[in-house]
Amino acid sequence: MRMRKHTPPELYPSVSLTRKERPLLAFSRDRVAENCREFASLCNGIIGSGKWEAFFPLKVACLPELLADVHDNGFGVEVISIPEFKCAQTMPSSPKLLSGSAKSEALVSAGMREGGWRFVVCESVHELTLVDRVARHWGTTQDVLLRLKLTPRRRLGMPPEEMLDLVHSADRFPNCRLVGIHAHPGSNVSQEVALKTTDAIERMLDALGSSGFKVNYVNFGSGLPPLSTGLTDLSRRIQTFKRIALQYQAKVIIEPGRPIVADAACLLSSITEVRLRERQVSINTAAYVLHGPCRADAFLLYRRAHTDEFIRVEVTPPKMGAFRVCGIWPAEGDSLWVNGLPDDCAEGDDLIFPHAGAYALGFLGELSFEPLPPLLLE
Repeated sequence: MRMRKHTPPELYPSVSLTRKERPLLAFSRDRVAENCREFASLCNGIIGSGKWEAFFPLKVACLPELLADVHDNGFGVEVISIPEFKCAQTMPSSPKLLSGSAKSEALVSAGMREGGWRFVVCESVHELTLVDRVARHWGTTQDVLLRLKLTPRRRLGMPPEEMLDLVHSADRFPNCRLVGIHAHPGSNVSQEVALKTTDAIERMLDALGSSGFKVNYVNFGSGLPPLSTGLTDLSRRIQTFKRIALQYQAKVIIEPGRPIVADAACLLSSITEVRLRERQVSINTAAYVLHGPCRADAFLLYRRAHTDEFIRVEVTPPKMGAFRVCGIWPAEGDSLWVNGLPDDCAEGDDLIFPHAGAYALGFLGELSFEPLPPLLLE
């Protein structure tokens, strides 16, 4: 499979550049659909058709229009909140996986009332008790994946010994069918970190097998890179999923977020102030959030106002760049350092984050003082 080369005309269709609103988060639905097809093709080629399931995590980009493209390409959705469930219900036939560490009885019940959850991921005895009680109320039996705490430092999931105790006493939860484990390594992790978590997954599967528990599904979560920039790493990770699934005769579940939307949106912001003596510029959106929590880009693109001139601007470690870019949030941390920004940059010029599709919508909605309406591009 070829690795796409991104150029400004490909990333920023003319409709984005002609729009005057800044900030502007512009999504390409065509790119989302293309990424879904390429990801499915990659999984079919490595794991095999019918041997894996995918659930797009709505927390990455909760937009009904994008959900339609995901659904049309055979993906289900992962839900962690009531607003996400309402979004998911715009495609009621789409399979839904309930996850997250803050499940309410109302959310669990809503899914069971409206057609059922394909899976529910449980992180504790408390959650399993809740799901069992709600399932009993609705007269159903729910397939459950137990989330494994992969390392002692991780906050989410249950320790191996707790998981073993649960499967030994599964009859305490008659309306829950324990069918597998969930083993998400973390968001946007490196290949090195992913390999370390693989050892923990295999140890847990060995222990479960020794106890007589049959694991039918292994949900590897995601933490995967975008297709456009991490195809080699992505292929290796999926090959690892296949190896483990074959070894333990289980079906693979994946929750791809960044591979589907990371490169499907760009955030266009304007420079609002230039302090050349201080080597500092300000922009009209949150700056650090795109390079920090979203880990969106190692570079930005500068565009002089009313021109088609694009200049690549490299993001550097803190305090090592020639310019500091400051965002709108009144905190010292809402900034990043860059090299390559022209000394004659001016107010009104664009500073563009080219891989802003993953998590940006939620984070910017929380950090912006005004609503940020996305522009959906056909």
